[in-house]
Amino acid sequence: MRKIIYIILLVLIMTLLYLLVTNGDTTTDYDILGDSTFSNLSFNNGYVSSNPESHEIYDMDIPDSFELVNSDSAIELYLERETMAIAIKKMDNGYVWYSYDVSRDYNQEISDGIISQEIANQIRSGVSMRTYNVFTPGLRTLLDKNLIGKDEVMISYTILPEGFIAHIDFIDIDILFDVNVVIENEDLIVSIPYESIDEYSEELWMPGNSDISINDILIYPFFGSTSSQEDGYIVIPDGSGALISLVDEPENLANYNASVYGKDLGYTEVPIVSETNVETIKPLARVTLPIYGIIHNVNNSGVLVISENGANYATYNFVSKNLVTEYYQSYFYYNYRTSYKQFQSRSDDQQYILGFQKYPNEFEIKQRYVFLTENANYVGVAKGYRQFLEETTDLKDENLSPTMKTNLDIIGNEIEQGIFFKKNVNMTSYSGLIDIINEIQKDNISNISITYKTFVLSDSQYRFDVLRSLGGKNDFSKLMNFLEENNIEFEPYVDYINSYEDSKYIAARMNRKEFLKLNYSYMYLYKYINNPSYLSYFIDDDLDVYEKHGVSSIALNGMNDTLFTSILKDRTVQYSTENMELVHDSLKKLQSENVLTSFYNPDSYLYEYVNNYYDAPLSSSELMFIDATIPLVQLVVSGHMDLYSPSINFVASEDLALLRMVEYGLNPTYTLSEEENYLLKHTNASNIYISNYSVLRSRILLQNDFLFSGLSKTSGIEMTDHQFLDIGVSLSTFSNGTQIIVNYNDYYYNYNNLVIEARGYVVK
Repeated sequence: MRKIIYIILLVLIMTLLYLLVTNGDTTTDYDILGDSTFSNLSFNNGYVSSNPESHEIYDMDIPDSFELVNSDSAIELYLERETMAIAIKKMDNGYVWYSYDVSRDYNQEISDGIISQEIANQIRSGVSMRTYNVFTPGLRTLLDKNLIGKDEVMISYTILPEGFIAHIDFIDIDILFDVNVVIENEDLIVSIPYESIDEYSEELWMPGNSDISINDILIYPFFGSTSSQEDGYIVIPDGSGALISLVDEPENLANYNASVYGKDLGYTEVPIVSETNVETIKPLARVTLPIYGIIHNVNNSGVLVISENGANYATYNFVSKNLVTEYYQSYFYYNYRTSYKQFQSRSDDQQYILGFQKYPNEFEIKQRYVFLTENANYVGVAKGYRQFLEETTDLKDENLSPTMKTNLDIIGNEIEQGIFFKKNVNMTSYSGLIDIINEIQKDNISNISITYKTFVLSDSQYRFDVLRSLGGKNDFSKLMNFLEENNIEFEPYVDYINSYEDSKYIAARMNRKEFLKLNYSYMYLYKYINNPSYLSYFIDDDLDVYEKHGVSSIALNGMNDTLFTSILKDRTVQYSTENMELVHDSLKKLQSENVLTSFYNPDSYLYEYVNNYYDAPLSSSELMFIDATIPLVQLVVSGHMDLYSPSINFVASEDLALLRMVEYGLNPTYTLSEEENYLLKHTNASNIYISNYSVLRSRILLQNDFLFSGLSKTSGIEMTDHQFLDIGVSLSTFSNGTQIIVNYNDYYYNYNNLVIEARGYVVK
C-alpha cells in the first residue's frame, strides 16, 4: 500500500513539474534541429504600435538666424548660413524639422561648462568630415577654429531657384567640395558631386608630408535628432527591419553601424585559420535597404531618408541618447578612403604599414528626404521607398495570386578530396529528384518549385551542367519533361562570384592580395571572389548550355559579394560603383536572352531583376537596444515577387519561425537530398547535417499543414499594413483584404472577441 501511495505521489509531482515548465501549454511544439538563425528576443519584445487617429497642427517658430530659401506646395527650406544648418517646414501641419536642436543657447552653455566647444560644433555643423592625418583619423566640422581663434573653414553660398549650393573650403587642410541642397518633387535632395571634391595641397602624397586626406563625409548627422519623443521611434534597415523607441532614458546604450550592402572586401583582411582554430561568431544581419526612418509623432510627423546615390559606399549609423550626446542620432556617412594593411613580409603578417589609395572613391552622394504626415510610421517608411523604386526602376508588377508555394532546395552533387584527385559525391540524381517530387505530391504538397545545386569540377564553382554521374542527358531530359508536365518551376543554383580554386579571374584587394572569404567547410576553409568584370564572360559561356537544356530561369547566389573596391594589374583602382554597373550589364544580358534571375537575400539595387526572392530575412540582428523586429523588407517588395524563407531544416524554435513566416507571408524552403547525409561529412557541404526527405517527411508535412491556412491566402500578395496589437501579438494586412493575427505568447489572446491560441494565428 505504501508503494502505491509513493507511486501516486511521484506521478502527481511529475505532472505538477510538467505543468510548471510548460505553463499549461499542451499545443504542438517542434524539436530543435540546430543553431538558431534568430532567438526568441524578436518575438517577446514589449513594443506595441501607437496609432493616434487625430492629426496635429503645429505652431513652431523658426529662429531669425534661418532664412527662407525655397518652397513648394509641400515644404519650405530654410538655411542658417553660419552652420549650413537647415530647417524644413511641412506645409500641411506646420511641423518643422531641424538639422540640429535650435532650442539651446550653445555659447552660454559652453561658457557655463555644460557642453564642450567640440561637441557643440559637431551638433550644429551641417556637414562633418573625417580625415586621415599621418594615419590618425580626426573629425572636422564647419565651425572649427585654430589656436588663435581664426576660422579653419570658409563657406560661401550660391542661391538657386530650387535651393542653394554651399561651397565649402577647409582652408587649413586644403580640401574643398560643394553641397547641393534643393527641393525636388516635394522631397529634399542633398548631394555632393564627385567633381566638386578637390584635395588641392601641392604636397599631398609627397615624402615627408602629413598627407591629410578625406576618409568619410557625414551628411546632416543630427538631422531629426531628439532627446526623446513620447510617441516616436527610429526605423533601421537591420535584417528584415527594426524599431528603436525614442524613450527618455534608454535601457541600453549603443553605437550601431553597418555598411549598406555589406562591408567593402577590398579593404578587409581575412584571418588566417586552420581546421583546428576556426572560430565562428553570429554575424549581424545584412543591410539590404539603403534607407532609414525617423518618426517623431506617429501618423503626424516622420521622415524617410534614402541613400539614392553612393549607397555602396554608405554606412548606416545609429547612436543612442547619452552615449556621446543627449540626442538619438540616425544618419548615413560615406566613405572615400579606408586604410588597409600593406604587408612587408610574406611570412610575418605582423610586418605591415598602413596604405591609402591616392584618389578618393569615385561616386556622387545623393540623399533624398521624404517627409511623412498621415503615413508617419514604419509602414509609411517602407511604402515610401517602395513607391520610389516603382518610379525609378523597372521593378516588376507581378499581380501575383495568393498561392502557397514550397521551394525544394536540392543538393545534386558535392565535392570531396579523393586519394589523388577531387571527386564528386552524388546526392540527388535526376531520376531521384523525380522520386522525391512524386513522394511529396502523394503527401498532398502541391505548388512546388525546385532549385538544384551542382558543383562543376572543371570550373571549381557551383554552375549549371548536366552531369553523367547524376544520370546524364537522357535522365535530365526526362526530369525536365516531368517538371513541365507537373507545372513545376526549375532553377539551377548558380554562383559566378565565388570560386574554390585560384585562377586568373580572382579579384585583388587594395594591398594586391587575392580576395578570400572564410568558407567554414571540411573541404574548403576559404573561397575566392571573382572580379565582376568576368561576369559577362561566365554568362556567355553558359547561355548555350541554358538554351540547349531548356533552362529559362536561374537562382543566383554570391551577388552580395560584388560591391567592393579592388586594384587591377595596372595598379588602377576599380571602384564599387563600376562593379555595380558591371552587375547591371550582366543581368540585362540575361534578360535579353530571356533567362529569368532569382536571388538569395538580394540588395535593393537588384530588385528589378528578381524573379524569386530566396533567404528572405525572418528577423533583425536582435541586438539588446532594438525594441521590435518589423517586416520592412517584406512591406517594400511583397506582391512584386515570391518570397521564400531560409531553409527550415536549420532553425531552432521552429514554431516561432513558422509563425514569423505566416506573419510576413514567406513561403517555406527545405534543403533536400535523395541520399543520406553522412555522405556530406567530408564535402564542401559538411555543414548540412539533415536533408534526406525520408527522414524529414513527417516534419515537413506537419509544418506545411500549419502554414497552409495562412500562406494560401497571403503568399505573393502585397502586405499593405502591419502593427503590433499587444506584447507578442501582431496584425498583418494584405492587399486582398486578408488579415493575419499572430500570437507569439504562451497564453491565448482575445482580439475583438476573436481568440488566438497560444503560439498560433488566425486568418480573417
